[in-house]
Amino acid sequence: MKQRLRTWTRRYLPGEIIGTVTALGGAAIARSLGYNPVVVALAATCGENIGFYGYNFIREASRHLKNHEGLYGRHRYLLAALQSSRDVGIEFGPAEIIDSLLLRPVCMYQFPRIVGHLGVGIVLGKLAADVGFYLVAICVFELGKRIHKRMSGRK
Repeated sequence: MKQRLRTWTRRYLPGEIIGTVTALGGAAIARSLGYNPVVVALAATCGENIGFYGYNFIREASRHLKNHEGLYGRHRYLLAALQSSRDVGIEFGPAEIIDSLLLRPVCMYQFPRIVGHLGVGIVLGKLAADVGFYLVAICVFELGKRIHKRMSGRK
């Protein structure tokens, strides 16, 4: 279990840090423009998605580019982009549907109201939503590893 926790931390923590920064940025921009708390929560959700998925896409694209060193030009980049989109979509898609459509906007709306501070509330709402998100995402990640092992003939 310790090894899995280390794997999950290495895999997800950098994207979470970037996502937190971009969530706060999205919320701050929306608030400075005078938008209501619902729009601020949605801007925080969008900001976090941009940071988190941007990091994960780049991580996967870098891995795929290394796997396609024999290809040159735009074909190599296109193939890496397509494979990266597929991998990120499979790993996070089910969790993201629940998260972005319901869980995260509600948490990022309610927590600033509960604690009376935008920044603290956004971070607490983000952390609360992350619990639900990662319950689904980690299950999909682990299932994907098992399927890959079986398909490659390893036990």
